[in-house]
Amino acid sequence: MAGCAGADVARNVTVLSLEGALDLPTLTTVSFVLAGTLRHVHTLKLNITSGGAGGFHNLYALHTALRGAFPALQELCLPAMACLRGLEAFAGSALHTVRVMAGRPACLHLSHVRSLLQLSQLRHLDLDWEGWDAMWGVDVDDDDDAEAWDALNAADDDAEADDDEGSLTGRDEDLALGDATLMAALPGLNEEAVQELWALRRLLASAPPALESLGLHVIFHDIDFVGGRVTRAMTSDSMVYLQNSLGFAAAALLPQLEATGQRLPLLEVGG
Repeated sequence: MAGCAGADVARNVTVLSLEGALDLPTLTTVSFVLAGTLRHVHTLKLNITSGGAGGFHNLYALHTALRGAFPALQELCLPAMACLRGLEAFAGSALHTVRVMAGRPACLHLSHVRSLLQLSQLRHLDLDWEGWDAMWGVDVDDDDDAEAWDALNAADDDAEADDDEGSLTGRDEDLALGDATLMAALPGLNEEAVQELWALRRLLASAPPALESLGLHVIFHDIDFVGGRVTRAMTSDSMVYLQNSLGFAAAALLPQLEATGQRLPLLEVGG
């Protein structure tokens, strides 16, 4: 009877939140332990720190473990941008929504985008999510943890050897159409912002076919899609403080619009 009761409880768990100083190796181990137990979880929230990662950089292995542990997973909420890497492990799964905690450290990398583009089933991507009771910059240890996530990103960049950073391959040739606009905007951007702008351009130009909404923290607040085409874009409130802010927006959007011969139906300027 106790076994039946435990099975009933497990079946009723559909939303799971893991919080605290749960490093990546431990999280992977927990996933293996839970495999086959909480098979009805459709939403997983990871509000964890990266401290004590201990050289663990195989995020594909982590996401593979999570997919095995939670086969019904539809929504995954991540603590940092670095965790976007390796998400291709969920390709062809039930996962359709990915969120990253608001105020998270680091920026969007091309390597993150490459993983995201392999999720053809992805419908909602929010890289500035405020829908849970956690936000970066609140705890005194957040700065140290941000450095740890940055180090994880840097280590993965070295390991992956992003030789195509800033290069064009396949559909990325479409990005060349907006190069003049991008170059005009670059003088106002630092190196990190240039990297993020380039990654965003690639994401917009090759958006997953099922994508409906994209939430961002820089340049745009949100962008809506239908059939892989942009139907609406709203700039972020912070754009009003950036010189040539509309130039940044154009640099991100024009390659996708020019490549498809599309006109943007609606552009909302925040602030």
